[in-house]
Amino acid sequence: MLRVLLLILILVGAGAAYTHYIVCPCEVIPGGPLSGPVIDDPVDDWSIANDRAQVPLCQVEVPGTYTYSINVNCMAYGGQLYVSCSACANKVWSGIALERPQMRIRMAGKVYPVTFTRIEDPALKDEVWRARLEKIDAPDKNAPRPDGWWTFNVVSR
Repeated sequence: MLRVLLLILILVGAGAAYTHYIVCPCEVIPGGPLSGPVIDDPVDDWSIANDRAQVPLCQVEVPGTYTYSINVNCMAYGGQLYVSCSACANKVWSGIALERPQMRIRMAGKVYPVTFTRIEDPALKDEVWRARLEKIDAPDKNAPRPDGWWTFNVVSR
């Protein structure tokens, strides 16, 4: 009986590790370091980010003692890439992006070394918010940008 329980524990642990490091990030479950071909060439036009079929979400690799990845909203405006989040001040990854802005992002299966810069300009934030509403096909394209919504400009490095 002990051997069966030990085998079950090993299988569950292996499944969890596989999901965490290979399959995820999955919805709100973080994943391990990003995998996929790394594109070092600079990207001048990130418009593909608005193609919901190819890029429903982007994944950001959060560096640190324990590197992990998460799903984030991403969209292009004027060919530039933006990543956003609600209640961002309370999220760990956004604080790390402010402190250590050189990160990696995965989009359509490809991994890009990038630099994050938080956008503070309200007019630009409104434009990016509208781009987000367009991408997600929100029923109210004029919905106001909520307080606590942050956006980062993401550029190739």
